[in-house]
Amino acid sequence: MGNHPGLILRSSDTGHTWAISHDTLPNWGSIGKVVRCDNYVFSVSDSGVFRSDKFGTSWAKCPAPVATWPKLFSANHILFVPGYYPPQTFVLQKSTDYGDSWEEADFGLPQNFEASVMT
Repeated sequence: MGNHPGLILRSSDTGHTWAISHDTLPNWGSIGKVVRCDNYVFSVSDSGVFRSDKFGTSWAKCPAPVATWPKLFSANHILFVPGYYPPQTFVLQKSTDYGDSWEEADFGLPQNFEASVMT
């Protein structure tokens, strides 16, 4: 998997050849990150969080409760996405069901920790 603004490429032969991966979602905006979590591949873009259960051959948009950053990461079978509640309250969201639902990841972090969120 590789990414470029507005484009995800997929290789099924260890990188010898590449093909566009997201013909099923042509208007998902600038792509920020692509990660794998168990048997799913996720991407976050200007338009939200997207999931593929076919290793990038097709994609579906996941529900997301707040505006997301172009960051996304997974740890211990949990997907994490930073974002903002209006007007500008930073929140880290988590999904334990592969993007079907989201909740605030309450780790007791200070409100100004957003600058240190790195993936």
